[in-house]
Amino acid sequence: MEGITQSNTDLDFIKEIVIDENSEEILFMDFMDFSSLDFTSLPWSSVKFEAESLSRGSTKLNFNLIFKEPPRNIEDINIYRLLELIMLTSLENLQFIQTVKPQKEMETG
Repeated sequence: MEGITQSNTDLDFIKEIVIDENSEEILFMDFMDFSSLDFTSLPWSSVKFEAESLSRGSTKLNFNLIFKEPPRNIEDINIYRLLELIMLTSLENLQFIQTVKPQKEMETG
């Protein structure tokens, strides 16, 4: 998800879909001006995406979204739900993934 959270073009595409598919829920969230909300400025570091199972050729992905801290107020709840909607929409709209190369973890020391 890291790549998409840094691209305004990708996030603008996702934003349109999120608005179209979730307009009533977003209205309920009561954001000041949702249309001008910059998705790149959302607290992406507060959420962790964990894929549980994915195999070559599979169309099913089991995953967890884990928030590092529990929400403290209604604004946090709304932001966390928005992050969830963005991630779900992004996954649902994947068209094609090229071969993924594993990244080597950085050694500490």
